[in-house]
Amino acid sequence: MSFEYKIKQKIGVVSKKLNGDTLELNLIQYGKYPAKYDLRRWSGGNMLKGLTMDADELTALKTVLKSYNMMIIQKKALEA
Repeated sequence: MSFEYKIKQKIGVVSKKLNGDTLELNLIQYGKYPAKYDLRRWSGGNMLKGLTMDADELTALKTVLKSYNMMIIQKKALEA
């Protein structure tokens, strides 16, 4: 069984380890399916563990992270 994917767009590197492994956000098409946003570790060009999201899920994640960031900022303001 072959596993086919094509990176349609490299969006960005989130982090890079000393050994060269990266955590990347890309737009990837798996087989004949529509492309999805993919947050995944890569090592030497090989896919490691990750997760895929459609555009709505990525937007929801952005909203959750913004909300979480605001909670942290408010908490720090109250502690000051």
